[in-house]
Amino acid sequence: MKDQRNGHQSLKWIYESEADAVGAVLELSKEKVHHLFRVLRFPESSDVIVSNGKGTAFTASLTQTSKSSARLLLKEIHKDESQRPPKFLRVFVALPKNNIMDFIMEKAVELGVQHISPFMSERSVVRIKSSEADKYLEKWKEQAVHALEQSEGLWFPKIDAPKEFTEILKEFSAPTFLFSSEKREETTMKDSLKALEKAAQGGIGLIFGPEGGFSKEETRIILENHGKPLTLGTSILRVETAFIAGVHMAKLAM
Repeated sequence: MKDQRNGHQSLKWIYESEADAVGAVLELSKEKVHHLFRVLRFPESSDVIVSNGKGTAFTASLTQTSKSSARLLLKEIHKDESQRPPKFLRVFVALPKNNIMDFIMEKAVELGVQHISPFMSERSVVRIKSSEADKYLEKWKEQAVHALEQSEGLWFPKIDAPKEFTEILKEFSAPTFLFSSEKREETTMKDSLKALEKAAQGGIGLIFGPEGGFSKEETRIILENHGKPLTLGTSILRVETAFIAGVHMAKLAM
């Protein structure tokens, strides 16, 4: 199946984590078959690009073998960056209300984030019970798959189940930066970019708070745990706007 982009034809992309070698034959899940042939209306036989989410994409032939089954034959390597992984970028995101987290998950994949860690802070409106965490995690992974396929990505991110604020503090390994509206007068965007560039070699962590911002106590705890304040300017931004701008700034620095 082909589409038109910038005046030329390109093959559709599919994500399959088990794609590992030319000549391999993969059987697709019933859910994947339904999505490809019933939702996206793929023809019964077509060429596609298969990304394994680990840096490699293959040219493959896709064939529907029955109403609920299909297989992929990996024919040749289309692109291989498995030996050149991108610099590490992890984001900690306080759960926003409505369906904004769905949007953030999609944009995180499109922008090349390697690790996504949702969490609940003091002012988070959304609270997810531990019994429901797996359900949300599966939903986010499904959205990430669609985003990887749409953006023709090579790297599938690690996605965590939602955690409490106190739990994420133990996971600040790479230099971690806090985008805080409360601290926006204390530094400039130019200085923020310089700080990211200085830390980029070893990877970067970014923390995005909830709609109402972090509490003073949470901000204090983050800074005491070696978090560094950054700014995206003097305006107070929506969570999704701050996320895209912040990740883009970090990618520029890397």
